[in-house]
Amino acid sequence: MNYSTDFSRRSWLSLAGLVTASGMLDLVGNLCSGNEPSSPNAAGERSIDESSARWTKVKSIVELKGEVRLKDPKAVMRGALKSAPIESISTLEYEEQFVPCSEGFNGPFAYRHMLEAKAENRINQQPVNNLLRPECVHVVQWMDGAQFLSNSPDQPLMHTERDLVRGALTSSFVDELLPKSAVKVGASWDLPSESARRIFQLDAVLSSSLKVTLVDADQEKAQLEISGKLEGRAADVGTVLEVRGKIQADRKSALVTWIAMNVEETREIGESEPGFRVESRLRLLRTSIDQPATSESLATTAGRVQDTEMMKLMCFESPAGGFRFLGECTWRVLHDNADQMVMRLVRNNTSLAQCNVKRLPDLEAGRQTTLEGFQEMVSRSLSESFKQFIDSKESVTDTGLRMLRTTAAGEAQGVPILWVNILLSDDQGHRASLTFTMDDSAAESFGSADSQLVGAFEFQAPTAVGPMKVETSKALSPGSTKR
Repeated sequence: MNYSTDFSRRSWLSLAGLVTASGMLDLVGNLCSGNEPSSPNAAGERSIDESSARWTKVKSIVELKGEVRLKDPKAVMRGALKSAPIESISTLEYEEQFVPCSEGFNGPFAYRHMLEAKAENRINQQPVNNLLRPECVHVVQWMDGAQFLSNSPDQPLMHTERDLVRGALTSSFVDELLPKSAVKVGASWDLPSESARRIFQLDAVLSSSLKVTLVDADQEKAQLEISGKLEGRAADVGTVLEVRGKIQADRKSALVTWIAMNVEETREIGESEPGFRVESRLRLLRTSIDQPATSESLATTAGRVQDTEMMKLMCFESPAGGFRFLGECTWRVLHDNADQMVMRLVRNNTSLAQCNVKRLPDLEAGRQTTLEGFQEMVSRSLSESFKQFIDSKESVTDTGLRMLRTTAAGEAQGVPILWVNILLSDDQGHRASLTFTMDDSAAESFGSADSQLVGAFEFQAPTAVGPMKVETSKALSPGSTKR
């Protein structure tokens, strides 16, 4: 398998009037009145009606400064936090085609042809930069209930790329900032909670005081302001946004063309992600286009997505460890270095399991560890916590790797624990171990989550460390054999 190639709105406003003698701005439109662009299929998803699709070109720049916060496991005081300063400048430029979708819509709603996507970050004074890979420039955005999904059908995005291409605002929905009916200069209206949720990419809105005001208008443009407070949930934790901004709309095209916004956000600490308190300055430019540079469209790109579950897959890669694989976006990377990648499976802000992925020293070509030898390695590593093996088996993965898998039961600090231990290897002597640790009570929810990770696992040449070789006599002991 060649991993690099095989990884595999509602309606907008129709402006009907100009500024009248009374100073009233007529902004009459459908505005998500319940009309759908198409009928749902058996899965509840809408097919794409390109007659209602619209093309825009978008550029956004976000400057962010603040601090990230996380629990301090070494602190004596319970609930103590530690923090680190963060600064970031991210730039996105893309051509976007989107279709109308109302509340409750499921399925693809936008395609982005990414022209530029980068973020220059400094976390605790250390540079951490993100850049979208060239093979991922075609991105489709999907609605799955309240969840926003972004991915590339050509190459699954890494978790850092997914957050990068989503941006700070969902540009497909910013026209929902405009009023649903004719208003006078000076008039204000509440931004609907569903619009606020979609624009700011939240899981849910708990309360909102966001108001939009028409401050000026002429025959071509309308000038608006937005301000207020938004409380909701994002990434399964609480978050509070305080928003102040200016908006410009083109009246003839019924298009929000410019946004300058300051957002102060305070997000709670999650089970696998840090909390933060940041101030961000966002600038967004948006123009209507007739002929995009790309030959792709929402229909053609979304057509390459087999189902919604494919949209939930991400690429996890460790250049230092020399491996990569696919997994659901509910897996979060806690850290990754030359020693190991540590991940956590989190659903509804509940941690179900931890996975430690480690590249092991290579064996001589043709050498393999026996199942019995692997069991002995597992029981020895668990030491006094080990009680018994529930099952053990040998098989071959979809990528042609030999897999040894054991499920061990035991106890740690009086809590029943299950360990799923997996050893992957190939005929060249490359090896990696995956250890899944969970409470016994989480086993049913965990299900076969390990199968997905190992199914597309592939070895790569480590880039940060040299080849890992050991003497054969040490590597074969115990339980090794030559195939």
